[in-house]
Amino acid sequence: MWLVLAETGDDAAAWVAEGLAQRDMRPVRLVSGQELATATVWEHRVHGRGVCTWLRFADGTELADTQLRGVLNRLGGFYQPPGQSSDDGEYAACEWNALVLSWLAFLPSPVLNRPSADGGLGGYRSLGGWRHLAHRAGLPIVPLSQSNLSESVEGGWDADVGKPLTVFAVAGDVVAGCDGGGDAAIEAGCARLSRLVGDAVLAVHFTDLPGQGMAFCWATQQADLRLGGSELLDLLAGRLK
Repeated sequence: MWLVLAETGDDAAAWVAEGLAQRDMRPVRLVSGQELATATVWEHRVHGRGVCTWLRFADGTELADTQLRGVLNRLGGFYQPPGQSSDDGEYAACEWNALVLSWLAFLPSPVLNRPSADGGLGGYRSLGGWRHLAHRAGLPIVPLSQSNLSESVEGGWDADVGKPLTVFAVAGDVVAGCDGGGDAAIEAGCARLSRLVGDAVLAVHFTDLPGQGMAFCWATQQADLRLGGSELLDLLAGRLK
């Protein structure tokens, strides 16, 4: 079984699940964070030989680590398990988040957007964190004085700075977004950026600065993957098989 983990209403995740099924990856199950939080049984054991997990969903479906062949993780929220009082809700949500993070971090099967201590469950990084990683990857970066970068809104920047470009990267492989192709140096930098993050699915956003060329603005692991088209689906399938 393959899992696509996403927030409720994530149409891009549903598109990916359908696309994987069309590429002979069956069964594929789309699972929301809320569905995980309301699973009737979680059994998670950490021991000297590693980690093993077994769970039963509310519909009776049972799932063990050994049944999983690959996971695409697009989770990002905190969920309060049922039956908790409002006073205990935040604590319960943090505990649940730690449980799922441990489960995904140690799964033996391929996990795209595997959580980490740096990025958390959903791979969140501050804008400053993304700029630091982009610098390490050798990408040119939009100067702060030339953009309206915002820490409060991920990817906030002045769209009028120049022509935008999006490059999708999957664990070191790249595909240009729907708005045009990048040059070889930009694509190589995006590949390095995704490897720095791990086995990640990134949308890397650039703008064309007059007289300077393409410069990095921001990146995210929560992009609308439909913009990558069938080539992106092929990359996802190749990494999850």
